[in-house]
Amino acid sequence: LSNDHQQTIDAFHWHVKCVKMLIQNNQTITPEAEDQEFYHSRKDWKDSSICEICYSLFGYLRRQHHCRICSISVCNACSQFRTIVLEYDPTIPVRICLVCEQQGF
Repeated sequence: LSNDHQQTIDAFHWHVKCVKMLIQNNQTITPEAEDQEFYHSRKDWKDSSICEICYSLFGYLRRQHHCRICSISVCNACSQFRTIVLEYDPTIPVRICLVCEQQGF
């Protein structure tokens, strides 16, 4: 597959996972619900003094980053993964954390 096709497949997979999550949480799927934001915008990003996965302290040598799906504060080592998140940019893979990567986002 070309890179463009793979990104489209990844974006579709992400959308399906979000809809399944709504169904598992007994939330109704309506046209309005499908337009809901499943990602966390920058205003929802959680600030922390430690990585919320490995608990390393942030400082001059260890920068704080945020997962574009779950919004937790993470270090670079715990957020080396990239995926397409349509709400940010449908063509550029963005940073996600180890936990979201393991869950298949």
